[in-house]
Amino acid sequence: MPYFDRLEFPRRHALSATLKFALFVIVILAIVGKNFWVSNQKKSFVVSKVNIMENSRTTADVEYTVLNPKGYPQTKEFLIKVYDIAGQEIGSKILRLELPEKSNTRFRKVISKFRRNLMIDEKLTKAEVILFIPSIF
Repeated sequence: MPYFDRLEFPRRHALSATLKFALFVIVILAIVGKNFWVSNQKKSFVVSKVNIMENSRTTADVEYTVLNPKGYPQTKEFLIKVYDIAGQEIGSKILRLELPEKSNTRFRKVISKFRRNLMIDEKLTKAEVILFIPSIF
């Protein structure tokens, strides 16, 4: 019976030091580029006049103004957070807004799901609207 030598499959070769270094530099540049991109995204609009208009024990109406100084329409995702007197976050909402070019647009959104109901005499003191950028870091 004939004997056949089988080739080692798949062949495993170690990566060279030059290739490892190049991959390391690419990863570092990607992280720096992402941080630069995020900081530029935050500068592309202005959120102002954030007010809590009406609130009940389970809902809150938040009114705010977003200025888009760019010459083109933008679609951004924002995170609205509502806080109580103690500074604890009571509720939040993520929403996608379409901002027309060179506009100062007023929005009014309802946050209808709180982490807990407010007590009878408890009030909401602060709301903040920030850019929402999903990240793993």
